[in-house]
Amino acid sequence: MFSIRVGGLSDSDELYQRTLELLEYHGIPGEQTQMSRATFLQLQKEDFLQILVLTYIDPSHEASPKLVGYASFMPEFDMLFGGHGLLLDHFFIQEAYRGMGQGRRLLKAVCEAAQFQQAKYLKLYFQDGLRLDKFYEHFGFHNLTKSPPHLHYFEIYGHKEIQRCLRIKMKKVVSNVCRKSRLEKGADLGEGNLAWQFILPLRLQDDEECGGPCYLLSFKLPHRLDKGTNSPPEGDLIILLRASCDSRLSTLEDLLDAVNLPIHSGPEVLWSRVAKSKLYLLNGVRCCAFVEKPSFCGWLGKMVTFCDFVGDLSILCEEVFVDRVKHWALHWTELMGVNFEVPVPDPQSRDYSSHAYRPLLKILRNLRVPDSSQRDGWNAALLEEEYIQTILTGPGDRSHH
Repeated sequence: MFSIRVGGLSDSDELYQRTLELLEYHGIPGEQTQMSRATFLQLQKEDFLQILVLTYIDPSHEASPKLVGYASFMPEFDMLFGGHGLLLDHFFIQEAYRGMGQGRRLLKAVCEAAQFQQAKYLKLYFQDGLRLDKFYEHFGFHNLTKSPPHLHYFEIYGHKEIQRCLRIKMKKVVSNVCRKSRLEKGADLGEGNLAWQFILPLRLQDDEECGGPCYLLSFKLPHRLDKGTNSPPEGDLIILLRASCDSRLSTLEDLLDAVNLPIHSGPEVLWSRVAKSKLYLLNGVRCCAFVEKPSFCGWLGKMVTFCDFVGDLSILCEEVFVDRVKHWALHWTELMGVNFEVPVPDPQSRDYSSHAYRPLLKILRNLRVPDSSQRDGWNAALLEEEYIQTILTGPGDRSHH
């Protein structure tokens, strides 16, 4: 008989073993995981990751149920997909128990959690070649990588890769408390929102088009009402403002007045304003925005994801991301990796929006951040609220026996 329940600390050993089996299902030996058993238990204790477990017991042969599958997920926020959602990190059932309708049941249980938490969507990543595309497509997941917006997953995986790509020694960053950060002490914009003058690297200070004063604004993303004591840091909407060299604008107030940015309107309004208007063409000030948020990998640990890039991305520079990763390393202990979610449309496309990401893609190439979608076949997939409801109201469960 099968049953689904919330996973607890007593499941830690079995859950950890299932994560290794899932890694091996992806063609990687389990011993290559960068998540130790002790770290896995510690992350469970922090309680920001939600886990459902699928158990099975044969009453005629077994005294206690076996853990034969699991789903692990966490809340996230994405401007493109309507705000609050769930990121489904792992979804796994042992091979001997597949084909019995339990994948449907486990996915339905995740959808019930999504509905309870008022999530607008469910997002996950799956790899080509594992026959997963048809499974997820059957339930209404939309492939975001092989169709618009052609979202690719750029990943810096582990401390060694962070040092190679961003030249950040994570342990040193934490011990030095980011003394060398280019971000000066922030000005309070109210409600936990901050603004800093960003000191441009020397190579950009002579840029006539945008070598003038540069400011970075940080706005807290909305969080769920049931945010717990062990929840990860809230995500932020980051807005970058840069003035031209010949501009008379110098202070933050000057730049905000020039673009008429409604800083007290909430992050969704601000992001939409940057995305839909020509803010960056006004009065010699250029502007872009992106979201940074906590994420997770069950074979690695805590990560930060950069996404929802809009505006004039040519004003971004490598140092912006270096400093933001340092910020996260200080505020979320044991940060292990960095992700970038970036649309990579057909290079032959004449659509202007497809060319808007070229400056960002150039930065990622310069930093040698691998495109895991292109290299390893990772796809982003989204289940919208409509299809969550379809799963919840669909045909009854098949036999649990």
